[in-house]
Amino acid sequence: MGVAFLCNVTFRHFISLTAQRLPAYSTGGRNAPIRKGKQIVRIDLDADRMVINVLGMHKLWAFKDRIELAGSSIKSVRETDPSVSPPFWRAPGTYIPWIIVAGTYYGKKGKEFWDTTRRSKQIVIELENDKYTKVVVDVENPAKTIREIRSIL
Repeated sequence: MGVAFLCNVTFRHFISLTAQRLPAYSTGGRNAPIRKGKQIVRIDLDADRMVINVLGMHKLWAFKDRIELAGSSIKSVRETDPSVSPPFWRAPGTYIPWIIVAGTYYGKKGKEFWDTTRRSKQIVIELENDKYTKVVVDVENPAKTIREIRSIL
């Protein structure tokens, strides 16, 4: 009985500390505002290179925090549909079916980097003469991002 009491008190203490740190809308309920999807990557463009910064917990899932690509190695950029799937071999990375694909994947065409969820706002960056042959990431505004990347090509 002493251990059960201690566990119950510890759990209640944890819940009370956690509730103090959470924003008001995270408690749920019918009138709670809908939380929009968080940004997974931030793409920084220079005249001759592109840097993909992986944000938040996706650094943990993808085992990477940034990818630097030369502008000359970008072959094409396009928007894709969510039915596109990564190659079978993953090392290192995370794959939870219908939820997240993140990390480095190896296929017949070479090494690919994926960091996507099922949000269907994916862009595909085809590369040549680079460490990766393809990069697939989620972005907030695919059309705008594609225009910006094509401007450095």
